[in-house]
Amino acid sequence: MKYLVIDIGNSLAKFAMFEHSVLMETNVATYSDTTINDIIISFLSNCKVNYCIVSSVTNLSSGSLDGIQQFVEHKIMYLNHLTKIPLTNLYKTPETLGFDRIAAAVGANYLYPNENLLVIDAGTAITYEFVNSKAHYLGGNIAPGLQMRLKSLNYFTQKLPLVQAQFNPDWIGSSTESAIVNGVIYGLKFEIESYYQMCLNTFENIRIILTGGDAIFLRSIVKNPIFAVQNLVLIGLKRILDYNVSEKNFPL
Repeated sequence: MKYLVIDIGNSLAKFAMFEHSVLMETNVATYSDTTINDIIISFLSNCKVNYCIVSSVTNLSSGSLDGIQQFVEHKIMYLNHLTKIPLTNLYKTPETLGFDRIAAAVGANYLYPNENLLVIDAGTAITYEFVNSKAHYLGGNIAPGLQMRLKSLNYFTQKLPLVQAQFNPDWIGSSTESAIVNGVIYGLKFEIESYYQMCLNTFENIRIILTGGDAIFLRSIVKNPIFAVQNLVLIGLKRILDYNVSEKNFPL
């Protein structure tokens, strides 16, 4: 059985091909709505798949993915807030919950079942998701990501420069550049470590799962034990797809 997983963001599209439960191939591409269909067909290389799930944060135009249906045996599943997931969702406004957020939570629970989890997705925004050992999604928080923090200081001021992220062991800035870097990097470091401590105050134990573009950098500066997982959102989407196929919720 072959499965195609598609995660469409604001400017990037990520694709994954699974054979049974094994991730065989991934690809990331920039796109516009008019090119997304061609990009996916190129990724498929005329390969037939059994099932496909699409998660998109943008409103795709009608017919933008029609071209790939010919490569998919069953009707394409489009993730929305009514899609069944293998977690109990306790979020009060599920219709506003980002698909990437819930997919990351599902993926972490799939990889580490029966554990309390703090799931951190360090991308454009940094999100914190909380899943308990009973597979209850408790909710989460959203904050500006690393690059967003650096860029905002430059954008909303007249004299502060745009600087590159780098960890400085000397935590007291001795120049404007190092002051900006330290303020952003140490602020994010303390933020993550404080969330971890609050989790320990609530749960007996907690595992931190880190993913996203800045995951490797953040893992290197945070002292708490962290498990970095690439493609966590894609893994979560595949798990949601499997769940709906097994529960016969899949559109035939």
